[in-house]
Amino acid sequence: MQLQNAVATYVVAVGQGVDETVGTGGAHQVGDRESVLLRDGRARADAEARGVRHQPSDPGGAGDPDTYRYVEVTALQSEYSLRWREPEQVILPTLEELGIGFVPFSPLGKGFLTGAINQDTKFAENDVRNVLPRFEDEARQANLALIALLGEIADAKGATRAQIAIAWLLARKPWIAPIPGTTKLHRLEENIGADNVELTAENLQRVEAAVSEVQIKGERCTAQQQKPINR
Repeated sequence: MQLQNAVATYVVAVGQGVDETVGTGGAHQVGDRESVLLRDGRARADAEARGVRHQPSDPGGAGDPDTYRYVEVTALQSEYSLRWREPEQVILPTLEELGIGFVPFSPLGKGFLTGAINQDTKFAENDVRNVLPRFEDEARQANLALIALLGEIADAKGATRAQIAIAWLLARKPWIAPIPGTTKLHRLEENIGADNVELTAENLQRVEAAVSEVQIKGERCTAQQQKPINR
């Protein structure tokens, strides 16, 4: 139910056994800690007035406990996947210490982890992936090794690459609720099916071993896009 709850609505107090679910709101991609405190302070007042829980998205200073001192945060939203694991360095330990949930967006690496994208794939003119470093030809070609390894694990489990990528996130921590995005019903059903994929300790070790064999190339954002989030 971890993923199904996330698809329907964000989970309130993930990992604390709370059944109540409500909407969430917050500031997106705020920069330094001071702006987090200022903007989220206003957001909190608005949220309390409307009975909505607070969830900042991709803020700078997310790994700094002081960021959350003056704002009651239910969950933090940021990118996290087998292709982008930066949150493991500081953000996840901080959230675990403070009892804050984590909502990873782009858990499928903007479609790359599904295996549907290769070096020949062309995107529509208005597709943001056209300007992202991780989708440049050299990076895309290098990162296809990860897709091949993910496919081997998926075949062994009778699942798809997307389901393995999501199941891996669900297995990380009980307070992690990924939010894969799609505009297609059959993809939504496929994503929800990740809830039924059980990754054993051995499976997880194999995933880690496979990922360690691949040197992921390409930044998640352009230099300009990284400025608002202090990257």
